[in-house]
Amino acid sequence: MNPLGTMSRPVVVGALLGLTLAGPPLAAQVDVRVAVGTIREDRNRYGTQDPSGSITIFPKLEGAGLDSAKAFRMTVTSAHVDAGTPLELKSDEPKWADSTNDPTLWIKLGSPAREASTVTVAGTLEVYVPSLDPAAEVKVENFWSKTGKPLVSRPLQDAQVDLAIFTREEVSANTVAFLGWADQAWKVQGVRVIRADGSEIPASSRGRSSDGEKVQTELSFSEPVPDDAGIVFTLMTDKSVASLPFELKDIPLP
Repeated sequence: MNPLGTMSRPVVVGALLGLTLAGPPLAAQVDVRVAVGTIREDRNRYGTQDPSGSITIFPKLEGAGLDSAKAFRMTVTSAHVDAGTPLELKSDEPKWADSTNDPTLWIKLGSPAREASTVTVAGTLEVYVPSLDPAAEVKVENFWSKTGKPLVSRPLQDAQVDLAIFTREEVSANTVAFLGWADQAWKVQGVRVIRADGSEIPASSRGRSSDGEKVQTELSFSEPVPDDAGIVFTLMTDKSVASLPFELKDIPLP
């Protein structure tokens, strides 16, 4: 069964405008700062410049806002040494990380000249804080009565997320599964199944599979899922992401 069916996928013009306009207020609400943890050198100091060498900066994220932040993405826009010479940016395509120690947050630069003593790096840190946007949490009550077809939800529609839950007949009594489009999957950052009283039913395992176009997510539980259970999706919305510019000045080279 394909519960998403032949549902059309309209493009909403100007959907990214909200992130640009909401940037300054959100940044003011999020206390997260980028500092330098350690720096690693892999270069040949006996040559004027080693094209195969590199500098890796391991940033340290600080601030009270880390308690409510759930994901981070760092983009480095410029780097130069004390002489003003720009350095090559070797970092991979920015990706979301759910840990402040994730390797995707490392800053990788080309090898500086032998006489260089410091490096300055500038960029942007994006911080995902679900509590910034009430619409980031979408609760579907009595979801078993809404299975087998696309979910009708204004917050899901606003976030341009299409989801459909498999029927009880298609899964075991201890399983909940839902389907979404692969290019929207990153927006669904979390999912919880809750009892009618609001208490969470802990999932014993989670699995995800994809055919390249659609993504199926399956949650297994140690107890049957009640008929009146609800499901809560936590989304990455425009308003739940704060964009924080940073500059790390005059970092001493090893």
